[in-house]
Amino acid sequence: MEQRRRASGSGFVVRKERDEDSELVVPPVLSFCTKVLDAKELIEAMDMYWEAVSSEASKEGYLERAEERLLRCIEKNPYVGEPHVLLIKVYPGKKRFAEAREGFFAVAMG
Repeated sequence: MEQRRRASGSGFVVRKERDEDSELVVPPVLSFCTKVLDAKELIEAMDMYWEAVSSEASKEGYLERAEERLLRCIEKNPYVGEPHVLLIKVYPGKKRFAEAREGFFAVAMG
């Protein structure tokens, strides 16, 4: 704390009660930071994601391809939220409203 005060040089006052005594909470992401993801799978997941979002939506079969790619992306890296959210958006287009609702609540509730 003293280093921060000196480094700023602006008379910034660090209040110890603000957060230095706070207990750190580790979120459940990456199995509470105990899982290491394979670099190859991360790249494959990223490729699947980009294929899903960059496909032309007007082409026939777009929703099926997007769903397939997003599910494969999530399978390889379930810890990134955006593929989950995009999949929720695909389901109503396929008249799968219950799955969209379930996915929404799963994402919203963490």
